[in-house]
This record gives sequence, C-alpha cells and structure tokens, in this order.
Amino acid sequence: MQSTGQTSSRRRNVSQKYLLAIALGPVQGFITSARRSRDLWYGSFLLSEMSKFVAKSLAESPSVGLDKLIFPS
Repeated sequence: MQSTGQTSSRRRNVSQKYLLAIALGPVQGFITSARRSRDLWYGSFLLSEMSKFVAKSLAESPSVGLDKLIFPS
C-alpha cells in the first residue's frame, strides 16, 4: 500500500500534452472587402506576416520549439 505522498509525487511526474490550434478567419470576407488590387495585396500580406510572426514565436519558444509545430500539407 502506497502513502498519499508517494501517489501525489508519481502524478506530478506525468507529463501533460496539449494541442493549440490557431485559425485566422474568416479570411474570405477580409480579402473580398478590398476595393483595389493594392488593398488585396496588403490584406494578404498582413495575414501572411501575422501567421509568420506567430509561427516564429512558437518555434523559438523553449517550451514549444520548431519540432512540435504542425503545418498542413
């Protein structure tokens, strides 16, 4: 029979895994609201840069890292 202290210390050693899903949207409405091709380009560029910033921040994070990021194929 184990004591409560041993049981609780054993539970603390179990690693927990999480999944963080990030979605930008609705992109369709954001892009189609552009009146000029320049607006379309800047809207697309803005979404691309925001996505890149978040992915780079997560990749450089010591708790996440590049090897734990999942990209759609």
